[in-house]
Amino acid sequence: MEMGEIISQASAHHPEKCPFCPAAKDEDFVSHPGAKATGTVLGKIMVAPDELPSQQGGARPKDGGEQRQAKSKAQPRPSPPLSHPEFGPYSYEAHHLIPGKQRLLKSESDAKVMDGHPIERWIRKGKAIKKDTGYSINNSDNGAWLASAPENVKKLRGRTPERPWERDAHPSPHPDALTQREKNEIADFAMKTEGQFHYGKHAITNEEGSAESYPSVVSKRLTELDNRIVAWSKVCSLCEAKPSKPPYDPAWRVNEMLDLISGWIRNEIQLSSPASWTYFISAHAMRRSQALKSKKIRSL
Repeated sequence: MEMGEIISQASAHHPEKCPFCPAAKDEDFVSHPGAKATGTVLGKIMVAPDELPSQQGGARPKDGGEQRQAKSKAQPRPSPPLSHPEFGPYSYEAHHLIPGKQRLLKSESDAKVMDGHPIERWIRKGKAIKKDTGYSINNSDNGAWLASAPENVKKLRGRTPERPWERDAHPSPHPDALTQREKNEIADFAMKTEGQFHYGKHAITNEEGSAESYPSVVSKRLTELDNRIVAWSKVCSLCEAKPSKPPYDPAWRVNEMLDLISGWIRNEIQLSSPASWTYFISAHAMRRSQALKSKKIRSL
């Protein structure tokens, strides 16, 4: 997918392409921006997407009605879960495809992905638009269930497994903690079918710094979307009507455009092969992808 498939470059005004057309109905909604990102809420809405308005008070319903997005498909937590032959069933975590509060690497920026990004001016009442569009960072289409450490090795509050999965350089390592080789093998087994492994930091790059971090990739896509919406506001006949300055009527189609970016990310981190990954949500995903790419090069 490319940005042009989500929103075209603004040139002469075309109502069917313009995010501000047709004129917005006079409705009141509440947007839930990046700062409201919550994995628990996301997981509940993925399982029952029709509960979006009740779980996120004031969110714009997705019911296929006028100035509404189509209904979201339910995404139940994988059942039965993938099971490792030695360590048992994997856990699955609700992952925000567009992260809300995840920070970029310090070498890239001090910003967060969605929280505080300029794109939020197009979903929240303020200087750009008159009312909230009703977008939610926790809507089902911005979520994916990604495999994480198997339940039998995952440390939880009040529970320490016999063979725990511990973070690297743990200050007080368990004597029977999983070795790095075992952790790598567990992650690789899952990534054969489940997409990128969801464990550890999301803001990572390779040693050479040539691979952009996941937060940076998403942030740049949001910036490009924001730039194109700004350009459309300058050619839209509705926006040019007096008064010609913002705030404009809320452009509900921005919600849909954000969800299309989420789908774009899903295709790249969950539905594509590891050898094709170009950015990574975990060090395990990066390691696996680079190993496969190196193997392919050596075979040429």
